[in-house]
Amino acid sequence: MEQKITEIIQTLLQFLHVDDAVLKVSLKDNRCSISIETFFERTLIGREGERFDSFEHIIKKLVTSITGEVVRVSVDVNNQKSKQDEALKAKVFLLAKRAQELKMSVELDPMSSYERMLVHSFLEGQPNIKTESVGEGKDRKVVIVYKKDTTQTKEEF
Repeated sequence: MEQKITEIIQTLLQFLHVDDAVLKVSLKDNRCSISIETFFERTLIGREGERFDSFEHIIKKLVTSITGEVVRVSVDVNNQKSKQDEALKAKVFLLAKRAQELKMSVELDPMSSYERMLVHSFLEGQPNIKTESVGEGKDRKVVIVYKKDTTQTKEEF
């Protein structure tokens, strides 16, 4: 199955004139991880990532049609997604710290469902912090909510 996915993606990359791509495909437990290394990064990602979501969507549809089942697909071009995830994580922890220090909620900019999921998972279990998604469609965003510690010590009388 991995070989078939690799061949289809290589065909897609050739169609996009990305001839130098080094492709790694891993399929395990309904998860498909695809890593692409190429000099033609902008062809796949765009200047500021505007093409990446479309490219990833096409690959997800291809993998689903090849496997015949719903598979979680992760595509990374030149480790850009990993770098963006780490940058988001650093930003979110900084904003959570600010929410704790100022004892107030902090609203993030609108983001994709994938990015919102990351924010929720990054801050899960953080003291005095909870996350909520608000808004509709492209305006949907995460709010980092400060919550008071509800555990109070009993005073002895």
